[in-house]
Amino acid sequence: MDPLSVSASIIAVVTLAATSSKEFCTMVAAIRGAPAAINSIANNARAFNQLVRSLESALMEPEVQKYVEADFTLREQVNNLAEPLKNCSTTFQLLMTKLQAHIKPDGQEGRWRFATTAGLKWYLGKKDIMELVDRLAHNRATVDVWLSAITLYGSTFIKYRQSMA
Repeated sequence: MDPLSVSASIIAVVTLAATSSKEFCTMVAAIRGAPAAINSIANNARAFNQLVRSLESALMEPEVQKYVEADFTLREQVNNLAEPLKNCSTTFQLLMTKLQAHIKPDGQEGRWRFATTAGLKWYLGKKDIMELVDRLAHNRATVDVWLSAITLYGSTFIKYRQSMA
């Protein structure tokens, strides 16, 4: 695969992950009376969004792209982020779909509230949502491990290249 297309494709996946986490946060922020568990998930989603936005910015830097394109191992490590990031995006979409069953319009444009019957629905549907949260946590941990590996390898690679100059 052409190194440039790897960079472009991973940037697209990172952007998708950032967008889906932002959409989830926006949805939760518009819900009045959301259970504490949902607000906690949204806090984690905001932190994830900051992480992937930083990654997106870094990958768009020409100097970073030069190093990623120059080294096969670094390029592969960056490319390995794609699957867990896609999984995070999918999980955010599934969380939004599950939450929609518990909310209804609040009367104010763009605002939602937990439906009157949401207490029972939430209790019955909470397990499904929490399973998605566990899946999200697993994928986030995978992303964190890959980022650590990239950081370690990348810093070693850059130092090596600088010593050769």
